[in-house]
Amino acid sequence: MDYDSAWLSPYISGDDSVLWLGRPENIRLFEASDIFTIPFSLLWFGFAVFWEWVVWRSGALLFFRLWGIPFILVGLYLVIGRFVHRLYLLKHTHYAITTTKLIRNQNGKIDVLHKNALSEMRVSTRADGSGSVHFLSAAAYRGFSVQNRLFSPRGFSIECVPNIDYVVKSISNNPI
Repeated sequence: MDYDSAWLSPYISGDDSVLWLGRPENIRLFEASDIFTIPFSLLWFGFAVFWEWVVWRSGALLFFRLWGIPFILVGLYLVIGRFVHRLYLLKHTHYAITTTKLIRNQNGKIDVLHKNALSEMRVSTRADGSGSVHFLSAAAYRGFSVQNRLFSPRGFSIECVPNIDYVVKSISNNPI
């Protein structure tokens, strides 16, 4: 695993050492939550297209013709764009686990989570040993966000990485 870690140096303090460096591999665009979001997004997009088709065929006022265009654009994002966006973000993501923190560099946006502030950890493991770790923030129980995918819990995630067991042990400061 040869990763460029130059981005990491400003976030490492004197007593801190790097336990693990990684990036997403074996990226899967579809998740369990898509069983609900895909039908909703298709319904949204279909209705928006139908609205525009009816409005244009009826010769309605320009205001009504333009009214549906933002809904079509949102529908396109829901149907296709969110997968392209997720793929782009994951391909431009690097992770680091140090003795005191978890660091994510996602397309130049750095997120740091101190280990002493860790919340509930949810680990999902695939048959090949890869997987993801999600840390839910207190805000995750109050609402949802459209950060990486539609209606995803807010919080810090290490996604689609190989050898998830080693990553979890590194988070616990007990790598093998």
